Amino acid sequence: MDKTRQPGIICDNVFLVSSSFERKYVISNQGAEDQFNFSVQADVSTDHKNAQVILTVTVNRYSRTDTKKEIPEITMVAAFVGLFRTDNEEPNMDLDEFVKNNAPAIILPYIRSHIQETFLKAAAPPSIIPPINVPAMLQQAESH
Repeated sequence: MDKTRQPGIICDNVFLVSSSFERKYVISNQGAEDQFNFSVQADVSTDHKNAQVILTVTVNRYSRTDTKKEIPEITMVAAFVGLFRTDNEEPNMDLDEFVKNNAPAIILPYIRSHIQETFLKAAAPPSIIPPINVPAMLQQAESH
């Protein structure tokens, strides 16, 4: 791969495939702590020209008084899919490498926005996904 050129990968679309939000009727006023879990599924076509990447984020919000983290006040799960393909005119980066290192980072802002909007519509304090080192997150997920 020539690192002085663009990767030669095209993002055709990113869209929501599933979303669920559940909350207790009574939310504590003691503050909250959000826990985030991420998972990635990737399928690359046999000719290595097309890929589908699904990034799923689960948010569990616990009251700060719930020290055992047993029952979340809010649970949200959102999954977005990204559709990618190689640019036949400007191929540069291997699609498998792109899917592993770059695709989840492209999808993440869509999920971040969706989660923030959903919490806002539910009149809950915002849930903000912190900055994430996506390649490190993926390595950690592979090692478990």
